[in-house]
Amino acid sequence: MFEKINNNKNKQALVIEGETILLSLPIQLNDNDVHYFQTEFNSSPYFLLNYSGLSCNITKAGIVGKRWFPDPYSIPKYSGKKTHFYKRYFYNILTKHPQKVDYPVTVIHNPWCPGYFHWLTEALVRLLLYEKHGDSGAKLALPAYFKDIPYIMDSIRCLTDREILYIKEGACLKVRNLSYISNTQYTAQYHPAIMHELSAKIKRHFKITDQHPAKRVYVSRTSAKSRFVVNEAELIAILRQHDFDIVMFESLSFYEQVKLMSETKVLISIHGAGLTNMMFMPPGGSVMELQLSPAVSGQYSQIYYYLASVSNLHYHYAFCQPANEADYSIYRANIKVDLAQFASNLEQLLGNSCVTE
Repeated sequence: MFEKINNNKNKQALVIEGETILLSLPIQLNDNDVHYFQTEFNSSPYFLLNYSGLSCNITKAGIVGKRWFPDPYSIPKYSGKKTHFYKRYFYNILTKHPQKVDYPVTVIHNPWCPGYFHWLTEALVRLLLYEKHGDSGAKLALPAYFKDIPYIMDSIRCLTDREILYIKEGACLKVRNLSYISNTQYTAQYHPAIMHELSAKIKRHFKITDQHPAKRVYVSRTSAKSRFVVNEAELIAILRQHDFDIVMFESLSFYEQVKLMSETKVLISIHGAGLTNMMFMPPGGSVMELQLSPAVSGQYSQIYYYLASVSNLHYHYAFCQPANEADYSIYRANIKVDLAQFASNLEQLLGNSCVTE
């Protein structure tokens, strides 16, 4: 799957091929929900792009362009968004101040960064691959405001000590020696081996060794403006009966989050970026995702189901009703958990978790 390439002779070279990834179906899968869960997906291929000698632009959002034309390898293939990305690129190169550099540069972020999920599963994967196959002397281009986001700076130093070039506010970077790893084609097209290597490198940097995991963790979003559990007090009362720790990841450092997950056997959370941290759990653990019912919303996200499967974790789910019938968006809607059903599912989850110990 991995191939060392000579980037002095290639403008575009395949680093990792896409492959078909088989998925482990959720535990406690309801017969009425089978059609929501795929049994396989295709992981994204990655390419090393080398544009030495060409005039290239890098926008603050991480979109790369060769002179006037955006490079499709830097643009995520999100449905209905391609025209939007092209407009953003042209706006930037026409209105932003040019910040010119003449030394080698690479880029790893995309327009969805610095979102925690996209940063860990997309940007850091590209950095990991670039460290293997790219120019060891290239500076890493990042928007200037990223330096004030602790988990970004902490996670970068887990993988590299290369120098960082900050794209100034109101500027568009102009370079003549650019090489970079292509953006993932679609979100959640994980390569299991790469995700395992990324997790291991981060834990090794922090000198974290997986011990026998025993903690049970529930991730609260009470401080969030949207997408939280409205009857969380009653939910937490049930969880405390089973020795769950209640945490808010935003109050923990990146190191503390990784350390906690390395000690966690069971993780429960509403759909959200905090679930990304399951990638640091030892294999064999269990994850339960609370998510707005797709029968109500018409929407369903499989990104954490996929991540649990490639992380060798048992995936459980609970489809919930919206707290406000006027809001059916899985990205905004608050949810109300059916407490009786949750308590029953939790008993089964913990029973299965004990069996796998």
